[in-house]
Amino acid sequence: MVDKAKAHVTKYLAEHLGPDANYTLFVCWQATVLQNFKCLIYATVWVGIYFELTYDGDRKCWYLDVYPKANNLEIPDELQ
Repeated sequence: MVDKAKAHVTKYLAEHLGPDANYTLFVCWQATVLQNFKCLIYATVWVGIYFELTYDGDRKCWYLDVYPKANNLEIPDELQ
């Protein structure tokens, strides 16, 4: 399923940047529950943009969401 998810992101990027765009894809997180699948993919092409892909096993279709990163805050580990 990860390979299919990466293929969907690759297709999306080719449509928006052209087929010769140079980037690397990183799978940040993935989960499979029953017949459903979800993963988060980061591409090195745009800073702060990541892709969320969801496979609905009941409907047998994929959903692709594109998100910008809003913040990256440092939080000291002071809780004991």
